[in-house]
Amino acid sequence: KILPARDNEGSVRILEFGNLGFNEDIKLFHRLKLEERAKAEGREITFQMTVDDIYAVSNGEMIGRPQQKGQKK
Repeated sequence: KILPARDNEGSVRILEFGNLGFNEDIKLFHRLKLEERAKAEGREITFQMTVDDIYAVSNGEMIGRPQQKGQKK
């Protein structure tokens, strides 16, 4: 099973690689890019990023950012 998520700049990264044959350097690169986003958003790297990104695309946005308190969608 493969799960994508966008990094902080909107590029698609791999959150879960499943059985893809990428080497550890490539996996680390993707992980570091997702960590940048997680840090910028003040959250952990989780499946919720993928869910938020899918929802964002359906609303015409590129990256699914967590909603701030008092902010309406």
